Amino acid sequence: MNNNIYSVIIGIDIEYFTVVPTNMTITNNKISNITSNGAGMYFSLSNSNISSNVILNNLGTGILLYTSNNNWIKNNTLNSNNYGIYLDTSTGNVISEGEINGSKQDAIYI
Repeated sequence: MNNNIYSVIIGIDIEYFTVVPTNMTITNNKISNITSNGAGMYFSLSNSNISSNVILNNLGTGILLYTSNNNWIKNNTLNSNNYGIYLDTSTGNVISEGEINGSKQDAIYI
């Protein structure tokens, strides 16, 4: 598996992190209280699994996928974000078994 990580921003005020690979598993992360309009998780990837993550109380989007195709977004908890899940220029993604509550805009935007 060739996984290239192009940008990771981690700190007290995590704005987002970006990965651009295929066949990834992103699981069991907790992100909360982001005070900017970025995304909790921002990806451009394909054939990957984004599951069992908790993203809470963010001014931006919980999970944002851009040019991302054929991914499984499963069993994530997304509460009190601007958007829960935002898919931009992305096709063939499956969203299932998650919880999205209290989104200021849309729970799922396609």
